[in-house]
Amino acid sequence: VMFAFLDGIAGVIETRMATRTGHYMPASLLASQLQTLERPAADERDVMTVAIDQPASDIAAIVARGAAAH
Repeated sequence: VMFAFLDGIAGVIETRMATRTGHYMPASLLASQLQTLERPAADERDVMTVAIDQPASDIAAIVARGAAAH
């Protein structure tokens, strides 16, 4: 098992949330979600961190390559 941790700044996440329609989570909850988020520790194994400030297709390709190499 490998985990993909999608990492990004609040502004990028908020912008993406604002463009979604019918999403269950309002953008007003983002700050509290990020405050409670537990980022992977440096010594945790089987975790790949991927920046989200790129197209979704690129993120998917990066994760697929990482999974294949795992």
